[in-house]
Amino acid sequence: MKKIASIVILLTVFISSGWTEKAKANAFSEFPEALGFYYGMISGTGLTYHRWDNNRGYQITAGALYLPPEAGNMNILDYVVGFENQYVVYSEDFTGWLSGLLSLFWGINHRGYIPVEYNYDTDTSTIGSYVPTFTLGGGIGIEVLGFKHFSFPFEVGYGATYLPLADRVADMFLVDLYFQAGFRYRY
Repeated sequence: MKKIASIVILLTVFISSGWTEKAKANAFSEFPEALGFYYGMISGTGLTYHRWDNNRGYQITAGALYLPPEAGNMNILDYVVGFENQYVVYSEDFTGWLSGLLSLFWGINHRGYIPVEYNYDTDTSTIGSYVPTFTLGGGIGIEVLGFKHFSFPFEVGYGATYLPLADRVADMFLVDLYFQAGFRYRY
């Protein structure tokens, strides 16, 4: 029993000695800018730049892929450009090495792609027509920040996608729940 009490006392002293002492400045305001990668149907998928200005944040994401029209490739060209705006609801430096925040967000993106249709019976591929899409959406997000620099944002929200070249009006709109995530380095 004395050993358990001694361990608890030592851990309490160790934890309260500054190991978990809160940072003097909020880590998000100390390192407001970030570069990294983001995956999302609302914000866009690709390389990203993010910045916090007090309780407001914005993110710009851009990505592009070109793949030859071979078996298994769904698109030969696929690009996206997205913008996202956030508002911080709650932010906390839990320890000197762990911070987090809760935010509301809205975003918009433009994506374009050229599909490849592969016929396995004849072993041939056909290149389709260019397809533009526009997505607008919003939801809630969290950002976990480790060691004041390693940012892991996660978001979930509803998005509405508009496909202007669809054959029928019923096929021009899609509303769905989307999960978004990324990895960024704050500086």
